[in-house]
Order: sequence, then C-alpha cells, then structure tokens
Amino acid sequence: MSVLYRTAKILITGSFLLVAFLVTSVASAASLVVSPAAGSAAVGSTINVILSAASDATALNAVSGSLAFPANLLEVVSISKSQSMVSLWVKEPTYSNAAGTIQFEGVVPNPG
Repeated sequence: MSVLYRTAKILITGSFLLVAFLVTSVASAASLVVSPAAGSAAVGSTINVILSAASDATALNAVSGSLAFPANLLEVVSISKSQSMVSLWVKEPTYSNAAGTIQFEGVVPNPG
C-alpha cells in the first residue's frame, strides 16, 4: 500500500484553525483534526485534506503550529487559506516537501 502513496500529492485546503491556541492570558491546547484521517490513493492522484481544531468552549485568538508528513510518500501541492478563521497571518502558511513540514502562525481578531 505504501507504493500507492509514494507519488501521491497532497493538497492542503480549508480551515487553518490549528494546533496550539493562546487565549487572552491563558495558553490552552486544542486537538488537531485531519480529515480524512486515513485512506488510499492511486499513484499520482491528489488528496484534499482539511485541517481544523477541536477545542473546549475556550475562544481562539491565536494559532501556531508545525505539521510533519512523510516526505518520501506525500508532496504538498498548495495551501489554501480561503475558508480560514485566521485573518492576520504572523507567519504565512509555508511548506517544505524536502523536509516534510508545514508551518503557520496567525491571529483571529475577534476570537472564535
């Protein structure tokens, strides 16, 4: 099955409401939700992945994170912020296919 993923491309889309939350004066963590969580793909196909955060009732006002993916199996094609709650990016979402990483840091002016 890993052969199917070897050249599969991953398209990171959707909400970047991610990883670690800082809420006013208290830092609070959230859970990262990746959808779909698992699956298979044909060699050379594109997989759309939506990243979001699940948190308790605590409002979100800042996000910062680093995601890792197996660089020998997947390749990021692009990142879309079009449906993100984050409107001010301290560090625009970037990726490195060589390192297998995605990094981002942003602010939500009206906590959500």
